[in-house]
Amino acid sequence: MFSRGEKTAIQDVLNSDFHTSEQLSLFRNRSFVIAQEGMLVHEPRLVIKWLEGVNKVIHQRLARFCASTSEVLFSPSLECRHAIQNQLKAAKNSIDICVFTITDNEITSVIEERFNAGIIVRIISDNDKASDRGSDVDYLQSIGVDVKVDHTRFHMHHKFAIFDQRVVLTGSYNWTRSAAHSNQENILISDDQKIVSRYMSEFEKLWAKF
Repeated sequence: MFSRGEKTAIQDVLNSDFHTSEQLSLFRNRSFVIAQEGMLVHEPRLVIKWLEGVNKVIHQRLARFCASTSEVLFSPSLECRHAIQNQLKAAKNSIDICVFTITDNEITSVIEERFNAGIIVRIISDNDKASDRGSDVDYLQSIGVDVKVDHTRFHMHHKFAIFDQRVVLTGSYNWTRSAAHSNQENILISDDQKIVSRYMSEFEKLWAKF
């Protein structure tokens, strides 16, 4: 019914990892329009078979959004630090970090490893904390990591990170040794795309602002 090039283009769209459920719903609606137009020039049986195949793939993609997962961790314990390190190590393309401060060398070493491995790393932090003794923000910037800090009299007090634009890690947990060993802190990790999208939008807004 369709040319090989058209089929390949459709499959590439469906195989994309960056769809929202809303985009897939729009694509599904568009597939019905294409099918209706196809009925005028192609064998209806073939059109229906194509439409069934397209919608089967769309439903499989939509199931990903319905099956989002979340995890909650608390400190003092090493679980939160390990969770951050694991997410950093799992990232394949990009790591966007927006945190008040980074002083935990165990976390910094993994950020450096991922940056050296070719992962795109961006960091937003607080200007006052970046100059504190023990802060690793200036060091990460010195090795080439893209870093931005706010230059206001207020604090950039966020503590979140986004991995591959697919998973967000957030909570009260500062990326410090005291958070791991002493403080009462929490972390939430989620791949819910609506939540990830909101955090990604906030990151991009701050990145442009600073």
